[in-house]
Amino acid sequence: MGRETLAKYRRVSRLLHAVTLAATLFLVAAYAIAMLAGSGFAVVEGSSMEPLLHSGDLVILSSSGDYGPGDIVVYRKGDRYIIHRIIYEYRGSGGIECYVIKGDNNPIPDTGDPALCGSVRVEGIGYAIGVPETAIVGKAVEWRGIVLKIPYVGILKIVSDEYFS
Repeated sequence: MGRETLAKYRRVSRLLHAVTLAATLFLVAAYAIAMLAGSGFAVVEGSSMEPLLHSGDLVILSSSGDYGPGDIVVYRKGDRYIIHRIIYEYRGSGGIECYVIKGDNNPIPDTGDPALCGSVRVEGIGYAIGVPETAIVGKAVEWRGIVLKIPYVGILKIVSDEYFS
């Protein structure tokens, strides 16, 4: 190997080490933030939250329990987890806190639990069925109004779910 080739190899090797170190530090910091926030992560799948969130984004969640209109939340519906935005809040049957939830890129809100929440009229939407607060597992952590996310990292989960399921 000539001197120039060896020097080029060393530069590329140093660059790869620096990128790997930066990515590792970034992931460790994100994990620490998620643990301090008290919940974990969610991987975005699909285009329902575009342009803010894209498929493959890893979103840091908080399990604060304090939810309201404008919050991006993850809720459980059957065996699926869905990440969408709360657009309306109301009391359902028996005083249960319910939320009308919708993807930013979706034309209509999600269908919630009619037995627990009933339907409600929402200005500009019409009638909607809310999601009970008990179905919400966390909300997206924001810093100065910006959702904390790591682009593309969740693609590994999406691909593995497709491949192994």
